[in-house]
Amino acid sequence: MDSPEISLIIRYSRPETIGRALKSVRDQLWQQPEVSMELLIIDALGTAENYQRFCEVEPSLMGEKSSTPVQIKDGLALRWISSLRPLTRPQALQAGIDSVRGRLTMFLDDDDTFDPNHVEKLYYGYARATAADGQVIAVSTGVRLIRALPSLTEQFEIVNLYDAPLDRRRLVLSNALPLLGFICSTEALRKCSVDLQLEIYEDWDLLLQLAQIGHFAHLPGITANYFFNTTGSGVHQGALPEEVARRVRLKWIQKLNNVDFEKMRHDLALTERLINENQALTDNLSKSNLALEHYHHLCAVMTQSISWKITAPLRRLRSIVRQITQR
Repeated sequence: MDSPEISLIIRYSRPETIGRALKSVRDQLWQQPEVSMELLIIDALGTAENYQRFCEVEPSLMGEKSSTPVQIKDGLALRWISSLRPLTRPQALQAGIDSVRGRLTMFLDDDDTFDPNHVEKLYYGYARATAADGQVIAVSTGVRLIRALPSLTEQFEIVNLYDAPLDRRRLVLSNALPLLGFICSTEALRKCSVDLQLEIYEDWDLLLQLAQIGHFAHLPGITANYFFNTTGSGVHQGALPEEVARRVRLKWIQKLNNVDFEKMRHDLALTERLINENQALTDNLSKSNLALEHYHHLCAVMTQSISWKITAPLRRLRSIVRQITQR
């Protein structure tokens, strides 16, 4: 197979969910065999058992442990990348980037999925964006954050939606773009270096590096699913996430120039003011609701009283007289 147009990196350590991820790639509606794609399966566990369990999901790879591409669909090939030893999340990400052959690179974790139009949307969106702006190196789109419902098999709820243009200053404060939601230039990607000292959030750090190299364009609309997994990468476990997030922020805040730093301070001040204004509006609304409930209660008491019922004929007579005099 000639060099593909797109390389899709999948870090593989969860046999129980990899089938779902692969199916979402196979089910892409995009029918462009001449624009080929390769799947890079990065073996993060480095064991014979991991390979065998993957082959149970993808039998076409059976017996093929080298990085030679195996065609699994028109325009879609698969390569197994293994160092025969366990890899951390950052190590697996770097191994994937080192193995990329495509002009463009995408990412998908082994427990996440694409909507059927995801690849097509990003690929052609990238072409349009780069034609309009020569500094664009990546294009993002919207991602759902999904969590499994307790005690319900294959039942999920949407926890959050990521569907906003990337702002590189705000990106220093929080990771607002899951990796599966974008496509980027491989040339730009190779100018970055995965921080192997980070236990998690290596993807956030990578995005911050890319944001220093060129522009990101955004295509509104949700076309990918990021599954909230409390037993997976460690992103949602204990005190580790906040401690590592603090290290990432400190690393990048120190690299901001004066203009970016002042803009961030302005944005934070504006955010704080909007939060305070929102709280004031919420308090006023609560007070209005309490006053309205009190009014409804008084009305109910009054309409149920004996005097109200006794004077009802007089009120009806007054209404009739008013109607007659208005004719």
